[in-house]
Amino acid sequence: VQIGEGLVGKAAQTAKPALFRDLHEYYPEHVRAILAQSNIQSGVVVPLVGSAGVIGVMTLAAGKKNYFDTVRLEMLMNLGHQIAIGIEKLRLTEALEDAEKRFRTLVEQSADCILTMDECGKVTYASPALVRILGYMPEEVVGRDGLEFISPEDVDHILGVFRRVTQRGDWSERTECRFRHRFGAWRWVEAVFTNALNEPAVKSVVLNFHDITERKRKEDE
Repeated sequence: VQIGEGLVGKAAQTAKPALFRDLHEYYPEHVRAILAQSNIQSGVVVPLVGSAGVIGVMTLAAGKKNYFDTVRLEMLMNLGHQIAIGIEKLRLTEALEDAEKRFRTLVEQSADCILTMDECGKVTYASPALVRILGYMPEEVVGRDGLEFISPEDVDHILGVFRRVTQRGDWSERTECRFRHRFGAWRWVEAVFTNALNEPAVKSVVLNFHDITERKRKEDE
């Protein structure tokens, strides 16, 4: 149906109910005969108006002429609004789930290790690359304070980076620090902290890092 065409199009275009109180005034005789068999005498097309405008319509019919009075129309408009809001929330939930799946697919295939942390620094996710780089299984670090794995000599520096990143929206900062390997050695990493706390599918500070221990060793020679 084109916008503005027929009752459905009219309801979608105006965001108001499109009403036919008497079938004899609106439909041709052959259609009236079909509807009469179902005892339909009047009807209304109600727009589903959400936060983004009209997202659909619902059609209701009654076996009585002039059934849809002002009170009923107001009630139906409120119902239509609630249905529209529900549909929008469902669509948003599905979109967020899809985005989260894409995000996890990307990080799990990355050669770098990716950690996500809440605004207090607690690890909420660790990618599989953590095992290869630092020897930990992801479940060994999730739920723990990220600073537990940082060299004491680098803690103050990393705290400063973390605070700057969390206090600024859409902000990234690159740095170098030492992480403790599962077997006790300190490994130099190049790390990028990114504020994604306002991203609905992430809602975290994202830490992306890779091992640069050999590079640092060569620089010190």
